[in-house]
Amino acid sequence: MKAVESSHEFKIPITLLSRTRANVAAEALIDTGSQATFIDERFVNHHQITRRKLSRPINLWTVDGSASRAGAITEFCVLRIKIDQRTLTRKFNITRLGKDDIILGLPFIDLIDSTGGTFHWNKRTISVPALPDPALEKPPSYFDVWTDLWSQHASLPREFLKTSNKAQEFALEKSLQIKSKTFEELVPERFH
Repeated sequence: MKAVESSHEFKIPITLLSRTRANVAAEALIDTGSQATFIDERFVNHHQITRRKLSRPINLWTVDGSASRAGAITEFCVLRIKIDQRTLTRKFNITRLGKDDIILGLPFIDLIDSTGGTFHWNKRTISVPALPDPALEKPPSYFDVWTDLWSQHASLPREFLKTSNKAQEFALEKSLQIKSKTFEELVPERFH
């Protein structure tokens, strides 16, 4: 699978799969400087993705060691995604990402690498074959998601969201100025 055209970033097309709604095509940034997977809060709102509360907030730190302007992460979602030929279910931390919809960090890279996937960094391509045993592609149980959250808190003193250039910082700053809509503004009046 060839990456989305970009001279400075490694972005790949992915599909968010749903049993109850239309599938959603998205672009995901492959970020070797990130210690987790992230999804943009506006993207979650726009596609009405179910949110779950974290048991405790996760402080987010940028690559230079400063606190993220987006603040602590308090929610996550579990998504079933398709990348190349593989279907995966993963946890995504919800935060403001500026111009990116999804960031796939080192845990994702390690998972793909350890299960037969291949990254060709110079060519900006990725190959993610389907697993030979379909049972291996089943979504993780609630216990697996809890274990993922626990291990993330236990093993990572800080999570890094790389801010690689000023354009991303300006986009994030602008997105933080956008006022969130109220329940009444989001939901049609007949459902109040």
